[in-house]
Amino acid sequence: PGARSMPSNVHLYDVSNTEAPAWLGSVSVANSAGQGALQRLALRGNRIYTGTLRRGIQVIDVDQLRALMVPCCSNAHFKMRSDLNLDGQGFGAEAITATIPVPGPNGLPASFTGLKTIATGAEPLIVAVGNFGLALARESAPGAAHVWHPEKDGINLESATALDVADIGGYSLAVVAGYGAGHQQLMVVDVTDPATPFVRSVREIAGDLGVVDVLTDGATVYVST
Repeated sequence: PGARSMPSNVHLYDVSNTEAPAWLGSVSVANSAGQGALQRLALRGNRIYTGTLRRGIQVIDVDQLRALMVPCCSNAHFKMRSDLNLDGQGFGAEAITATIPVPGPNGLPASFTGLKTIATGAEPLIVAVGNFGLALARESAPGAAHVWHPEKDGINLESATALDVADIGGYSLAVVAGYGAGHQQLMVVDVTDPATPFVRSVREIAGDLGVVDVLTDGATVYVST
């Protein structure tokens, strides 16, 4: 909070009983503000996916996160709490199964404005957007994420501000809002084959207000400004 540096943490809760949510565990995706900052996350199955400034896309094993939880109220429990809030410490790094680099533009760190997953094959496809454009990754794939600036009809998406994904008619689609050709644009990118993604359509988003989110409902896309 404020100017204080501290770890960037993911906390998992059981909210089955809304009157008494249960803390199931936590993990630090960065141990200080200088190392990184959590910007976006998504949960699918027993994996949590995060977009972390200066770190990239990280994958957390939920089962391991829960196993590392120290019940109240031993000395070890209070040390866990301290580490989660102490600059340069952090807790639960063993639960992070993968850190996938995402290169930012012009040597800058990648900054995330959206992160989703699509159920495809044996493991989900991770889709992320930000100042780098659009990125695709998988937990098991070595090396950096596949990052590029989608383009169609002479419009190149320079940066992205919002993301949703959809599975329509057997096609996996990423719906991305961002900036290109001096205007806000909405692009539909077919990522059914992550090795050869392509833009199906692009249209300008009218108005002067910045896009803060997009939501797909079947073949309809809602844009929030």
